[in-house]
Amino acid sequence: MLQIMVEKPPAPGILKIELKNTRPVDLIDLAVSLRALGEAYSDWAEDEGLDIQPQNLKLYIHELRTGSIIAELAPWMEQASLILDHAKTVSPFLAALQGAIRYFLGRKKEGDKEKPPSRELAQHIHAVMEPVAKDGGSQIFFDVVGDVHIHQYYTSQEANAIQNSVKRYLGNAKLPANERRTDEIMTLQQVRFDGSLRTGDRGVIETVSQKPVKVVFATPEAKRRILDEPKNPGQMAFLVDVEVRAIEGKPALYRVLEVKDSFERP
Repeated sequence: MLQIMVEKPPAPGILKIELKNTRPVDLIDLAVSLRALGEAYSDWAEDEGLDIQPQNLKLYIHELRTGSIIAELAPWMEQASLILDHAKTVSPFLAALQGAIRYFLGRKKEGDKEKPPSRELAQHIHAVMEPVAKDGGSQIFFDVVGDVHIHQYYTSQEANAIQNSVKRYLGNAKLPANERRTDEIMTLQQVRFDGSLRTGDRGVIETVSQKPVKVVFATPEAKRRILDEPKNPGQMAFLVDVEVRAIEGKPALYRVLEVKDSFERP
């Protein structure tokens, strides 16, 4: 049984995650969960004006201990000249994250932001909850010390409720007219093999919509990555950077900027 456990309150500026599971945890789910937490922190720091260079302030693994695995996540800036009191960044970040989670649970408290969470934060929260949502007897704990000590946990049932609420939110939330996204997974429902960049191709990006949407390619090289795939492109998934263009809040066009990788669909 793999556990990420909190044995004592974290040091100031250190975020500890405790996952009490009842069955083995998929390593990919755990890695994606921690990565999503780190990305949510970097996005929050940028939105709050704490990071003058985007994605410079990040969470890193501070310590992993043997036995019951204890994961400590600490902030770190790539530019040493930019100094922040990390104890005063991690604590408000977790408070903001918990406010967004309460939004999806319908448990809003006084002091929570009136503005609904962004689509990106909603997707991060869904990923963070994945390991505990898959294990019916598990719990996930968040623990941090800053200006205040925040300790919060969620059961597997709550994690599933959060994920279901996120899915409904992403399905109903209106898209901006033009939105650039990186590292999205796209599958193709239809593709023309004549090299055309503009017509006939349709694909699905599930984080945007379950329905096929028209696909165009920004460059011949981007489409060539699809056409040169030795296997049937319809049996593959592609990691892409893409512009999502919407009409009245609904996806109308995916403009693929770059195809970074491909792998077989499950």
